[in-house]
Amino acid sequence: MTCMTNTDNFSFARVMAYGNIYSPWIKRQLVFTPLISLAVVMINIMLGFYSFGLPFIGLVSFIPAFMVYFGALVFAVGTDPAIETMLPVKWSEKALFVTVYALVVIPLCVNLPQLIVEVVVRPAGGELFDSNIYINTRNMTFGSFNTCLSYVQQLVPASVCLATIMSLTSKRIVMPVVWTIVSLVALSIFGAICGILGVFKYGIGKIETLAESQSANPTVFINALMSEMQPYMMILMGVCVIAIAVFVWLTCRSIKTRQL
Repeated sequence: MTCMTNTDNFSFARVMAYGNIYSPWIKRQLVFTPLISLAVVMINIMLGFYSFGLPFIGLVSFIPAFMVYFGALVFAVGTDPAIETMLPVKWSEKALFVTVYALVVIPLCVNLPQLIVEVVVRPAGGELFDSNIYINTRNMTFGSFNTCLSYVQQLVPASVCLATIMSLTSKRIVMPVVWTIVSLVALSIFGAICGILGVFKYGIGKIETLAESQSANPTVFINALMSEMQPYMMILMGVCVIAIAVFVWLTCRSIKTRQL
């Protein structure tokens, strides 16, 4: 019988072996997450052909976002913290697996179907999508700084959820959900403050003038407005990156502290 031993050298084999304790739930998540995300995109496209579809598009779009926010809950389901602690795996190997999975793999599984639709389906559809509310809204910010910011913002609550799970030995589902929601509220408030400051700095009158001059082209108007507000959005992105780094560090510290 072969036994996995904990040597002084970092081992990617042990990283993957550590992931096996979550294997049943991870396999389900890796299958259903992209499928659900793709289904949401297709539903939004269908809703986009109707004028009444815009409010429903906003509601349905929360589903992929919440799959990113709470993706780390897979580490709290069906596992025992005591078993996680006693496994002959270095704390750095455990930290690498959970961090990469929660903050890289799951966001890719959620966002990749949307990118495929926007990059492949939109040009292939041609004039068919010219009046589609969802496609046109996505095109307004696709490939822009605002898109990068939205992806970075997704990782803040995701990192909070992961750090909370790794710091607890009980209530590993309820408390991560609570603190993730708290982080979303805090992020929304801070983002709103940055947006308000940007609007007042640019000036309400200038915005009205810009809107009138670009009334026939909303994409140009939104991009122009976002470029003027970019200094404040840069502050928001900087705060998000710092927050992510802090919660990743807290995750690593929790794993290291509990390591036998």
